[in-house]
Amino acid sequence: MSNQEKVQRNRGNDAVSQPVRVMIVDDHPVIRSGVRQILAGAPDISVVAEAEDGAEALEKTLQFQPDILILDIRLPVMDGVQVVRELKRARSPAKVLVLSAYDDPGYVKGLFGMGIAGFLLKEEMPETLLSAVRGIAAGQIGWVSRRIALKISTLFNEEKIIPRTLTRREIQVLREVVAGKSNSKVASTLHISEKTVEKHLMMVMKKLGVETRVEAAVLAIREGWMD
Repeated sequence: MSNQEKVQRNRGNDAVSQPVRVMIVDDHPVIRSGVRQILAGAPDISVVAEAEDGAEALEKTLQFQPDILILDIRLPVMDGVQVVRELKRARSPAKVLVLSAYDDPGYVKGLFGMGIAGFLLKEEMPETLLSAVRGIAAGQIGWVSRRIALKISTLFNEEKIIPRTLTRREIQVLREVVAGKSNSKVASTLHISEKTVEKHLMMVMKKLGVETRVEAAVLAIREGWMD
């Protein structure tokens, strides 16, 4: 049996314990090496491939089918934005964690609008990379560090006030989302069903006038709910 067949069989029989498959895309060898070194110490994460330009990233994503693509945006041949678009067009299941040196809030929000799963600054990498990969692997869509969340908050109308109509349970759910928990973990923490969490979260987003978990979390941080 080939190694690929063994991986596929193991993933089917033991999806819980199977390491998260990650591919690193950056045109700087030093950055790729640094990311690989950080991930190497985590038994629950496996680096399956690397790429140094956008075209190679697309080819290897289809070849190796990683769970998570750690992607720089400034790439030769094809930039990261084009890579995200092409992966979306190809309906690739790979989740994209952008690793960038730029933290302009408009730039960050634009990428989330394209469907990325998370955004991390390169300077934050040593402290937060593992948390980001694990969070996204656990189903956290819209993973951002606190620093990036605060940056994004500048895009929102400063006059927007969180409605007082949020119920106690809705506030509890939102607090857990801000803490970076997936719906299943929120359900476990609050001792309610995952469907109930989804229902509360949908109502929270409706009341806040936002469309994503990221925007809801940003508003909560801006209002001091994380203090």
